[in-house]
Amino acid sequence: MSQEHWHAGSRSNYITALALARSHAESQGRFHFHPKHDVRTPKRLPPSAIPDLRFEPTYLAKLAAAGPGWQSVFFVTVLDQVISPLIQGALWYVARFAWRRATVAAA
Repeated sequence: MSQEHWHAGSRSNYITALALARSHAESQGRFHFHPKHDVRTPKRLPPSAIPDLRFEPTYLAKLAAAGPGWQSVFFVTVLDQVISPLIQGALWYVARFAWRRATVAAA
């Protein structure tokens, strides 16, 4: 970059020219990234799909997949309303008991 080019323009022109020179050097493979001096923003990941955790759509989808008959409706309902909460509660109890026991033993 010539001396007269920098003096002829304003500071913003100088910064623009410097950025263009850097991007040109990057594209040619002559620019080396140094983490101490360069701070680059990380690329954003695309937003992930959020699962639908509401009861009704999930329950209706399970009913549609279960098939006809009152037995399948009964099985899906008991599984969702009785067995799953029972298993979740038991696992939470065991985890809480183990955590409490570990923290008391460490004290």
